[in-house]
Amino acid sequence: MTRAGIVPLVRALLPLLFILPLAGCDNWPLYLNLPDPVPPSVQPAVMSAEEDDALGSDDVQDIGSLAIPGVLTIRGDAEACGFDLERELYPWPDHPLDTDGDGEIDLRAPQHQGWYDTAADVDLYGVRAGADAWLKVELTWDNSPVGGQNSPFRPDDAEGAWADESDLDVLILDWDGEAPIRVVSDAGFTLSHPEVTPQWLGLDAGQQVAFAVGCHHGLPSAYELTLTFQSP
Repeated sequence: MTRAGIVPLVRALLPLLFILPLAGCDNWPLYLNLPDPVPPSVQPAVMSAEEDDALGSDDVQDIGSLAIPGVLTIRGDAEACGFDLERELYPWPDHPLDTDGDGEIDLRAPQHQGWYDTAADVDLYGVRAGADAWLKVELTWDNSPVGGQNSPFRPDDAEGAWADESDLDVLILDWDGEAPIRVVSDAGFTLSHPEVTPQWLGLDAGQQVAFAVGCHHGLPSAYELTLTFQSP
């Protein structure tokens, strides 16, 4: 073929060179070449509340229904301390106990007994979960122990180290909107600072719980209770 014949042929084929690669585009897997989608992040609602000093020691301060996810911070003051080993205001939860030290569980019984004495200032807060949620609780207080650990409670030793300390506790109570019924979690009843729940607690939508904050040792202290709610 002469040069004069090749040039017209090339001109005729050029459009096909662009059309043919596009012929299969209808089935081209475009998603294989796109970046992975980033799911939208939900920022938790940040809420705060202050202790209502006008309420009585057995009254629950109803905070209301909380957004999920959300973080609620409550600022209060335990103005008086004291604990009575003989006072049973609410039943404590049962725990598996090995009473003879053989490594076998012998029975299920409360680890603790008693309640804060009548002179102590116990603050009660009630909340409702706005949706199914996981709950984490943390209690910190201003007069916190050095090293994060309080001395043991020794009511028989009025001059002991415990008498010059603030040891605050947080207990989770079953609550139906009226008076609390029983303690459902005593994980915040230790000598540690801060007091925290060791694991997330599950709540159903609309479920109500109350939190009791009390001072176990000798000195009162202001405190901050932080409730963190996450979606399951």
